[in-house]
Amino acid sequence: MNSLHAPSKPLTIYEQLDAMLLSWLERHVERHEPGSPALRAKAVVPVAASALPELEKLCAAWGMTMDLRATVAVIEGPALAVEGFAEVTQKFRR
Repeated sequence: MNSLHAPSKPLTIYEQLDAMLLSWLERHVERHEPGSPALRAKAVVPVAASALPELEKLCAAWGMTMDLRATVAVIEGPALAVEGFAEVTQKFRR
């Protein structure tokens, strides 16, 4: 069987968000100064309980922390990663 035609399994939430965040950061850096890596930010995002393990994994991979509060998570970390995370997760809320 040709590997180009092999069925693939759907991407996990982590894989989707990781790819979207990386793409967002690449586009952002092309248009803006990267800013200081020391800058920190916070974002509050709604979170489904089923997505928590994947979001925790993503935050750890990008140097962010997640503090769960009821139905939202407070994401904190490097400013550009947090800004990008907040923007790409909006696509899942629409």
